[in-house]
Amino acid sequence: MAMVARVLVSFCRPASSTKAIDSHARRSAFEFNAKRLRSGELMNIVRPLSLCLGLLVSSVAGPAWAEFRAVQSPAAILYDGPSKQAKKLYVAPRGMPIEVLSILPLWIKIRDQTGDVLWIERSDLGPVKSVLTVAVANIHQTALETSPLLFQVERGVLLEITEAPAPSVPGWVKVKHADGSYGFVKLAEIYGL
Repeated sequence: MAMVARVLVSFCRPASSTKAIDSHARRSAFEFNAKRLRSGELMNIVRPLSLCLGLLVSSVAGPAWAEFRAVQSPAAILYDGPSKQAKKLYVAPRGMPIEVLSILPLWIKIRDQTGDVLWIERSDLGPVKSVLTVAVANIHQTALETSPLLFQVERGVLLEITEAPAPSVPGWVKVKHADGSYGFVKLAEIYGL
């Protein structure tokens, strides 16, 4: 990460070194740059610099989205460290979605829906197929707030994802309850996507 930042900084650094200049030269340079700015010529310099700044910030901050996976084994043990000798904290059920924080060859550092940071064996995880309700979730007939309410689901219930969230209906996903009922739920009411 530091290497990427150093490369970007060196790439973004101006080619000429800064020298001490007198006030007359400073005023002339300002007037010259003002003329270039009005003509749009200075934008050819500003655009690459803003790109460099954007690359530098994104390389330091990391991605702006979360990666989720789900427990694929019947029950997975969650540890306080990346080792079988670490303290065993919880048992996660099959289908439980978790946020991936970092990946090691045999272990994955995760965050669960309560915000706890834990470790899980890499072989216990798979793709997300379910979401977890974070509050009482309203399941609607269509992906509209005004559509008929079909049923409500308590906090902490796993719902199977039946269709990936569609760009045409942002903020909603189609789910299936364990009893076989289908409907749409708001992304704000679930954890795992």
